[in-house]
Amino acid sequence: REVEWTVEYKRGADLYNSVLRATGDEPPNEDQRKQLLQATAHFKTAILIWPEEGSTYTSLVFCYRQLGDTEGAQAAIEDALKRDPENGKVLLLAGESAWNEGDYQRAIDFYQRARQILPDNIDVMQRLTAAYMEIGNSQAALEVLEEARRNAPRDTNVYYNLGVVYAGIGNEAVEKGQELYREAVSAEEIPIDKLEAALEYFKQAREAYSESLYFMDNTLALNPDDPTAARAIKEIQSTKKILDTLQRSAEEIIRKNK
Repeated sequence: REVEWTVEYKRGADLYNSVLRATGDEPPNEDQRKQLLQATAHFKTAILIWPEEGSTYTSLVFCYRQLGDTEGAQAAIEDALKRDPENGKVLLLAGESAWNEGDYQRAIDFYQRARQILPDNIDVMQRLTAAYMEIGNSQAALEVLEEARRNAPRDTNVYYNLGVVYAGIGNEAVEKGQELYREAVSAEEIPIDKLEAALEYFKQAREAYSESLYFMDNTLALNPDDPTAARAIKEIQSTKKILDTLQRSAEEIIRKNK
């Protein structure tokens, strides 16, 4: 059975990879779509030969996605989950599907299950972190990344993502502080309590940006050629200058109106 499966799977994989190499980021043309349909037929045959082999479902889903057939991809994922519910790669695909539908909590559920099976998989970690951030649970995102850092203390992806999460926390605090600041300075009578609340958010932002810079600096220390970390550092430093201006202005207004 394994030999028969290998033959069918390889036929499908060869066709799929051939199209992938030819198209790059472009959509497939008519002839390439025919090749992809042939690939799906081989993958389906491989599944009939060896339904317990989870990698076939993964390839079939990728094939459907290349065709733009979301219904076919979803059906393949659901079939795979029934046959192989503990396959980490299938769970990752299920999480991606839920993410694309905007069902972030369901995506988190799949990513958490995938993470138990693939604890060192960076893709799972990044997607789970992003899903937590999408629902506003930055603390859970940090917990995922801190555990990853303990397991892989020199992994630049972990450091970079920690920097991204802290930067996101800082940005959110700045936005809340700016909103309070604008409300306060546009009022006829300056509400000092709003400005003080704005200053508290600015303080939180500063602390988060400091953490973000720490992890971005570590990313560069481990990988000096990383352009994304270098850009992130510049963006954070630029935002901190705006933050400094807002903070000084708020403090000055409070001083004059007390």
